[in-house]
Formats: sequence, C-alpha cells, structure tokens
Amino acid sequence: MATIHPKANPADPRFCLWQWVVLDEHYPAESSKDGDTPVRLFVNTATGRFVFKELSCLKEYYFVSSSGGLLVLASKKPPHSTCVFNPFTGSFICFLAPVPDLVRHTKAYLQGVGPSTTLVLDNRPLPNTGPNPTMIYSICMAANIPGDGHFFHPPVYHILESNREKLLIIRRQHPAGGVDVFKLDGNQKMVIQPIRSIDSRAIFLGQRCLSVDANKFPSIDGNCVFYLDRGDENNGGFGIYMYDLNKEKEVWVAAHVVDFAWGTEKYATPSIIQVLMKYSIYTPWCQLRD
Repeated sequence: MATIHPKANPADPRFCLWQWVVLDEHYPAESSKDGDTPVRLFVNTATGRFVFKELSCLKEYYFVSSSGGLLVLASKKPPHSTCVFNPFTGSFICFLAPVPDLVRHTKAYLQGVGPSTTLVLDNRPLPNTGPNPTMIYSICMAANIPGDGHFFHPPVYHILESNREKLLIIRRQHPAGGVDVFKLDGNQKMVIQPIRSIDSRAIFLGQRCLSVDANKFPSIDGNCVFYLDRGDENNGGFGIYMYDLNKEKEVWVAAHVVDFAWGTEKYATPSIIQVLMKYSIYTPWCQLRD
C-alpha cells in the first residue's frame, strides 16, 4: 500500500521530528530479535502512533539525551565527540566538541539546520527563557492567582509550545490546587493573555513539558493539564493530578511515577498517563558517565 511521501507535505505531523519523543530513555526495551541490536520506543504526540526502532548505532555510541525524535549521542571512542542522530533516516549531524564533563541528567535543544546548527545541553531544572521571576510574580498578583503572598517564594512556571502556540503555565501554590494558563505573543512587545481552553490538547508538566493531542490517546482527557503533586489528606496524596481547564477542577488520577522497569506487580503495566508523566519529569542519564 502506498503512503504519503514526506516531500509531498513536509508539514504533515507524521514527519515532524519535534512531534516524536523517546519513552524508554532510562531503561529501554529488550534488544531486537537478534538479541544484539538496541531498541527504543517512540511515540508521536500528534498522531498517537507508537513505533519500536532498532538502533544499531547505539553499539558504537553512548546515549546522552533526546530532542524530540532526535537522539543526542557521544562516541564511545575518546574524546567522545558529540553527534545528533535521526533514527528515521539514519542521518548524523556531527560536532567536533566532546560532551562536557558536567553533563549527567540533561535536556537537549537543537537550533538551526545545516552549517549553523547549534546543540544546547541544559542541566538546569527549568529553562530560564521567557518572563523573569519578577514578571511572573506581577502576573500572579494581577490575575489573583492563589499563593503564599511572599515575593521570595514565586510559583513554579513552565513555558512550552503547544499546537504552535507559546504558553506560560503557572502552578498554583499549595494548598491551592490547579494551574493558570497564558498565551504568549512575543512578536513585538511581550503580550500575555489568560486562556481557559487549549482545545483537544493535554499538557504534561515537568523538566520537559509535553503537549499531546488527546483525541489520539483515548485514555487522556483534552483541555487538561497533568502534573505531579504531593497532595494532602483531603485528596489522593502524592501522585499525578489533572486540572480540567473547563471545569476549573483538580483531581487525583494516578499513583506516583516510579521506575516501571523495576517490574513490581503494582506498576508492571503503567497507564499511558503515567508513561508520559514519567517522560516529562525525568531527564535522561548520560550513559557516558556510567
């Protein structure tokens, strides 16, 4: 059966690498049928399609991190030069610089294509792009977002792209639950607009925020934001919470995201919500440091 060619419609979400994520970065699935070739599990956040890919390159490279569907690797031969690998085409972008010694758990960002391609490895808990903490505090005061009222304890915020829109999401401080979502328009002067709908999208907050099309994942509700929270005696306690933007209601939905690779009976078959939440809150470990 013939399928659409990427060159016919490059904007088709099936061919956009930034729509793909690697789900098993920490403890990958078993090797391929030959028992020797490493395998990784990919999911497309726009179509809901899951794909296992055999990656023979991982025999010669250490896994460092991922950027969408791209893998950041380090050569096993000193000085461990860095490269970016496209698992769907088999192509490499190679850099002369080795992986920095400080890299342990890291996020990766790829900027530009061609000779000017830049790879950024970020060990910080949250990116510092976008509004600064002072502006975030001012937004909270103007929008009457619940908090403890102290400037020195600003709420946690996340900046991400969802369905081609740049969003600012502010977590309300305990004991107030939920989030507040704003759309950012930075074409000229930074404009921040509060919104109550993200349509069919579901957003997972963490070290690496993730936006998926809930229509493609039957067990995930759209127009909702998921996050990990400690909770209290009045709800489900520590675990994954969902905030429904339409109903303006927070509910406990799943147990804490543990490492499912441990294979304990309780967590042997995690839900898709738990799997995506795990991807969001954990950054991968650089195998070069093993």
